[in-house]
Amino acid sequence: VLAVYMLRPLMPPPKTTTKHEKIIRREEDDTSRPIAAVFYGFLLILFLILETSGTIYGLDDMSVYQQFNAECITMMDVALVALFYMLLRYRHSVMTGVVVLEVVTVFVSAFALGAVCFVITDRLTVDNVEDSLAEMSIICRERLKRTFDGIQVSVNDIGDLAAAEMEGHDRLVNDAEWRKNYLAKCEHLFHSIAANTDGSIAFYMRLDPSFAGGLGGFSWGREKNRWEGEAPSFYRRRPIDLDKYDPADYKNVGWYYIPVMRHSASWIEPYIDPTIKTYVISYVSPLFSEDKLVGVVGMDIDFEYIIHEVRRLSVYDYGFAYLIGRDGRVLYHRNFEQGAEFVPNPRYREMETYLTNGIWLGIAMPLKDVYAERNNLLMHLVCVMLTVALLVSCLSISLASRGIRPLVSLTEAAQKIAAGNLNVKLPAESKNELGILIKSMREMVAKLEIYVYRDKLTNLGNTTAYARKCAEIAEVANAEHPYAVVVFDVNFLKKINDTYGHEAGNELIRCAAGIIGKTFGDKSVFRIGGDEFAAILEDENYQDRNELLREFDAAVAAKHFIVGDNEFRLAVARGLAEWREDTDYAAVFQDADDAMYVHKAELKRSYQDEER
Repeated sequence: VLAVYMLRPLMPPPKTTTKHEKIIRREEDDTSRPIAAVFYGFLLILFLILETSGTIYGLDDMSVYQQFNAECITMMDVALVALFYMLLRYRHSVMTGVVVLEVVTVFVSAFALGAVCFVITDRLTVDNVEDSLAEMSIICRERLKRTFDGIQVSVNDIGDLAAAEMEGHDRLVNDAEWRKNYLAKCEHLFHSIAANTDGSIAFYMRLDPSFAGGLGGFSWGREKNRWEGEAPSFYRRRPIDLDKYDPADYKNVGWYYIPVMRHSASWIEPYIDPTIKTYVISYVSPLFSEDKLVGVVGMDIDFEYIIHEVRRLSVYDYGFAYLIGRDGRVLYHRNFEQGAEFVPNPRYREMETYLTNGIWLGIAMPLKDVYAERNNLLMHLVCVMLTVALLVSCLSISLASRGIRPLVSLTEAAQKIAAGNLNVKLPAESKNELGILIKSMREMVAKLEIYVYRDKLTNLGNTTAYARKCAEIAEVANAEHPYAVVVFDVNFLKKINDTYGHEAGNELIRCAAGIIGKTFGDKSVFRIGGDEFAAILEDENYQDRNELLREFDAAVAAKHFIVGDNEFRLAVARGLAEWREDTDYAAVFQDADDAMYVHKAELKRSYQDEER
């Protein structure tokens, strides 16, 4: 929601927008458009870096992207919008540099620390995944190995029984009746062992065709089974005629000739049994008597049983096991057909381990699930990092703003002084360089007050101060803020100047100014001419205007002005006028001036009467 503001430059203006509003909007857009470009450019670059580097795996997946957007991008939106808001707010202030410095420092530090945490977390996660895969691969291999070990034990037991019942190679070759009884006894013994061997689909004993012919021996099998209930019973089946096959035909008779050539029990890689037309795995052991070949004993394992066992393997909650042959062909895989060429899937983390029977056992786990925990950890790390960075930035900016606030006040005061307003409020002084600057400016304002707004002769407000006050009073005057104007004129100034000199005349003016300022307040009284003064009465002075006027008359009447050896009675004419609605200051002043002249005439008549 906060980021919607940054999209505003891209939106068309409302149809009802006025020309003035369009100009303002254009100025705002010129400011916010580059910020919006930087804002979304940063997010795009960050997204691409995280996607291409694989730091957050599976960002092209909608669920992962939504989680990433909710937990990371939203927090980045908040942080960056807050940053740009502060930059816009202080764009014409010294705070801009402070904000940029503070935020850049904090965010660079946070991202540097976050990058280190990312690398460490990623390495630990990958190592943990590799260790987990290796551990699970060993566990699955051992489970299957127990199955194959059971087959080997059964075949070895059969071989030991066959050797124990044999009474010599010559008798087996030359005595056909004894050989028949010997095979019958072995069938009975072998049957009980095979029936108790899990996964066995066939067992057999085949004699050397050189003395027993291609069909010598026996072979038992049972029907194909899903291995989910009780296994079917064995039935006698016609043995494969070895004389019909070339010994080099490993595809059909390798189960016989491979262990004979090796002179040791051997696992035969999965092949299709020509009798039952299904994949089997054979473990065959050769029999020798007096270092002469007797034949072989072996057992076939239904490959469906191996698949059944593989399916039962639990590879965490989201992985699976598969089998491939030595030639890279699929023996079992839930995503490939049997016999297809195995192709690694880049979306899976796969690990193969070799079994003892020429089969590779593979473990596969989807990278999306493998790295889900890492994604959550990294996303939360981003959120925590950005939250801390934002809080520290806000705290730093708040502290910096508090420290710079006096400077902002000084800036505003300097602008008022430049505009001619010396009535400014300066911040409290401190002991640092800023405090020295505030003290110096306060002294400067005090001196400027004297030089600019104070009359040098009377220390009252001069004509400049009077003009400023007139403008102020004209703006605020209303029924709730009335005012009154008193105009003063010092009598006999010309006579004093002509008779006793201008210094005596100045003393007369200072004497009159002292009484006027003391009665009405120095800040309310202004010297507007050589011997003319004006007092603007507001608030309490306005309420007490008549009483103040009586006090003034009494003070003037009691004051005597001494020039040399001569003493004169002070005479100051005054006239008061009050503000009325629908009148401006000039009219009020004129009324006061007229009243002053009336009073001036009265004073002259009274002096004439005294002189007569």
